[in-house]
Amino acid sequence: MLTTEKSIFHHIISLRNRIFAIKSKYLKESLVITVESPEINPAIELFGSAAPARRKELKHILMIGNSFCYSFVTELYALAAEAGFDPVITNLYKAGCTVKEHWTWLTDPVEGADRYSYWITDRNGRRCVEEIKTIGEAIDYAQWDVITLQQHFGAKATASLEAGLEHTAPYAKNLFDHLRAKHPGADMLWHQTWAYAVGHRYCPDEESAVRVHNVVRHTAAQMCRENNAAIIPVGQAWLNARLDSRVGDALVKDDRAHDSAENGGCYLNACVWFETLFGKSCVGSLWRPDYSLREEMIPALQEAAHAAVAAVYGEDYTV
Repeated sequence: MLTTEKSIFHHIISLRNRIFAIKSKYLKESLVITVESPEINPAIELFGSAAPARRKELKHILMIGNSFCYSFVTELYALAAEAGFDPVITNLYKAGCTVKEHWTWLTDPVEGADRYSYWITDRNGRRCVEEIKTIGEAIDYAQWDVITLQQHFGAKATASLEAGLEHTAPYAKNLFDHLRAKHPGADMLWHQTWAYAVGHRYCPDEESAVRVHNVVRHTAAQMCRENNAAIIPVGQAWLNARLDSRVGDALVKDDRAHDSAENGGCYLNACVWFETLFGKSCVGSLWRPDYSLREEMIPALQEAAHAAVAAVYGEDYTV
């Protein structure tokens, strides 16, 4: 695509995302989202259990997920290190994996097909261990302080609020129950991911993007309530950022789905995770990534993350 065509395309997508954000009518104070669609519950509260422990000695973090939970780990560690923490962040990753598939690979493994990428990030923010493990091996590998889960929202799971729960709830409960039996002292969290940008095959227009956002949000709320899990409100932070003219139609890669480093998605995700796990505000952080990220975007991303976490856990949650 020529440069001029790209510019026009991204301008159109930017306008669409603004319409999407406006139609969502996001109210930070009441944490309620209202949309103009009879299919969407007009009031979805994002409250799960009490906030995670935010322990100073927090060390071992296990992130179980897919391609929406691994690309920001370097940034997360850097923010934690700047604040005086020294966690071991471990990512168990299988592309496109749903919670149903996680449960299947755990309880009915198939040799070869049940293998995950297993990454440990060291104190320099680098992957110091890259191995292949099964989900069972990873769960038993260490005494985890924090374990997080997330869902992969494909076409079927994003069709409606009911579909989101149908494809998520029973398998998430099984996984959380298993994880608690193995690690009774660990904090359990649900990673609320983000809606695909307008232009993705699951979000061809703003109406479908609103639906996907609400399905992801509603499912996250239910998983927290049903499983006594805390929430990592990344999806809310993305909506906040998309409302900010300093960010606008950024955050994603060209595939309109995955978080982009240069477009701010990875940094935003790290800020939300940092505030949720460690109880420290990311606003005013002086750490900067080593890739090209517009300086004017950084305070906008910090503020978007902080507002999302404060909306769930209160302004006093972070210091």
